[in-house]
Amino acid sequence: MIFLAPEEEEQVRKENEWCEER
Repeated sequence: MIFLAPEEEEQVRKENEWCEER
């Protein structure tokens, strides 16, 4: 399992939202 730092997690969430919007 890969543990991401809080900052990375936030960035990943933004990327996921962007992917969902597309």
